[in-house]
Amino acid sequence: MITYEQIKAANKQIVTTPIKRKNKKTGQEEIKNYCPVNGRVDAFRSLYPQGFITTEIVSMDKGIVFMRASCGYYENGQAVTLGTGMAFEKESSSSINQTSYIENCETSAVGRALGMAGFGIETSMASAEEMDAAFTAQDAIADDINPEKRTELMNAINDLMRDFSADEKRTIFSMAREEAGISPKEDGTPKTSGVMKVSELEKVRACVEDVIGRMK
Repeated sequence: MITYEQIKAANKQIVTTPIKRKNKKTGQEEIKNYCPVNGRVDAFRSLYPQGFITTEIVSMDKGIVFMRASCGYYENGQAVTLGTGMAFEKESSSSINQTSYIENCETSAVGRALGMAGFGIETSMASAEEMDAAFTAQDAIADDINPEKRTELMNAINDLMRDFSADEKRTIFSMAREEAGISPKEDGTPKTSGVMKVSELEKVRACVEDVIGRMK
């Protein structure tokens, strides 16, 4: 029977990954070490060379995948589960996920299952891969509501329509918004430029160019 002391000893062999982030309260950059999933797998295999790590897709729809992972060992022909983990990934959340979101989800689920079993949790339950993905997603969200970028894009859109009358501008913008596929607000009314995200305004700007090009 493997003891927790043995697991802690195996954890000491894991080489952690430093991840740098800016503290939102202090504005200072901080470095925290996280255990990569491959380190957790290596520690697990050092103690359970014949153990199991299984994964399964719980659901996958519209570019979003949920996966479950389990790890454990066999005793008298019976599977003994040490830990389970869940994870989800969106295909559109990053450039890497556009080609590998299922693989990334599996890695995260395995990391959490091994973490629940006690492997690589000295620094955090989350793995280095999980935290890197989480920080990337947070940065993407922050960029999408960046007021300076929104103002820059709105100014660019207005500059494209500078030679048109007020009524023509409203028509061009309405057509561009529709062609960009911008969803209406919760109350069903169309979104104005003032409430659009950066990603939405970028689509509208491209469509404004197309609409104006067809009008010439």
